[in-house]
Amino acid sequence: METISNKFTLEELATIIGHGQQLVSHGYFTGFNLIKSENPLPEESIIIHFLHDSDLHLEYIKRKLTMPFVILPRTAFYLFDPKYFDKPGFDIEYKDATFYDDRFIPSPLDAAKATKKSFIVSHDELDLLIPLHRDSLEAITSTLRQADAEGPRPFIDPFIIIKSLTELLDITGFVNHRPYVCIRRTNEEFYTILPDEMYAEELRKYLKKTCKDLHAGAFGEHSVAFEISQINWEALQYILNRIKPLMPLE
Repeated sequence: METISNKFTLEELATIIGHGQQLVSHGYFTGFNLIKSENPLPEESIIIHFLHDSDLHLEYIKRKLTMPFVILPRTAFYLFDPKYFDKPGFDIEYKDATFYDDRFIPSPLDAAKATKKSFIVSHDELDLLIPLHRDSLEAITSTLRQADAEGPRPFIDPFIIIKSLTELLDITGFVNHRPYVCIRRTNEEFYTILPDEMYAEELRKYLKKTCKDLHAGAFGEHSVAFEISQINWEALQYILNRIKPLMPLE
């Protein structure tokens, strides 16, 4: 039986990020994330995205939760929405972010802001993870959405993911059967959400064609898991609005 290590190697990180950036730029998905934990990550959970400047909002939501949760650092790579250039506090919030142009050349923050166009951005943010409780899932998601609406800094683009190994009943305000794609180590995980099964099939084709000569532990065809998720309706709309036209990679 293959042993799964606790963390990615530097070679694996570089390989996965390089492929991920190409896949974002060719319309396979809008972004991907890397989360890290000191303890083993749950296979099933509710995941809530936080920007790194949302401490007040994060604390408010934490106070509303009565179930166990963890806060994890997340490095995000995603298609940046130009509307965020005009967000109050943008210069502070994104001062340590890296913006990449269409050729994956880093662009200084001031230059990126001046163009007002879309970039791929690398940014350190946070995830709040709640282990999945099937019997109280509807109540938990309702609490999260209400806390976000009432908190001091509601999300501009709220993103809540319910990932599971088996199919769940539909949750109010969520869209079911969105492919959750991940490469997992015990304490670390790359993940992304695809719009629908058509994108999952295109990604499988890419993996089958491209990864034959790569080390299986890094980005091999069989090291990538295709799982099930539900995401809030607003998150799906964000993905559909931001994703580039699909241009299959040869």
